[in-house]
Amino acid sequence: MKRISGLVDAIRNELESRSLWPTDDDHFFSLLVSIDTAEDAAEALLNYEQQGLGSTDGEKYLRLYGFLQGVFLQQDAIKQISQDLMPDGAKASPSSAWSQLRELRNMTVGHPTAYGRNQSNMQRVLISRITISDDGFQYQVWDKTKSDPSFVDSGLRTLYGDYKREAQTLLENILAFLRKPLDSHK
Repeated sequence: MKRISGLVDAIRNELESRSLWPTDDDHFFSLLVSIDTAEDAAEALLNYEQQGLGSTDGEKYLRLYGFLQGVFLQQDAIKQISQDLMPDGAKASPSSAWSQLRELRNMTVGHPTAYGRNQSNMQRVLISRITISDDGFQYQVWDKTKSDPSFVDSGLRTLYGDYKREAQTLLENILAFLRKPLDSHK
């Protein structure tokens, strides 16, 4: 996470040193808020990396919810930075760790009592309390189209590591784009 934070800081520095900040208020504040949010989320995620999820059940839930929300905020911020600065912006494939981690957040802590696009494929999801650890957790999915609930391992540590690599690559691409000659920023 330190590398991601450093890249966001380098993007801010590049914008400042080359006077590349947008001149209209809407784009300027969109970019400013996105950069600040990406940095703030990095601080929260770095805390997770250093401190883990805690030891009591309540602490584990609170820190897990916060961790997943921190990733979600950082993703939105990085995506917005990309859209504000690059012609084509960022798009994550559905199979990317970026998308999978986002989906995990939505399913397990975003909308667990009613997850799905419509009533025909609605699912109910619960995190197995006793499985929560710094490596991840298991969750149970009840799908009304199936006879029995299923248990799924979140693979959180692996997903998070893969997400960080994807986020780093995207931020490196943004920084490389900003460092091109000014006439290529169209």
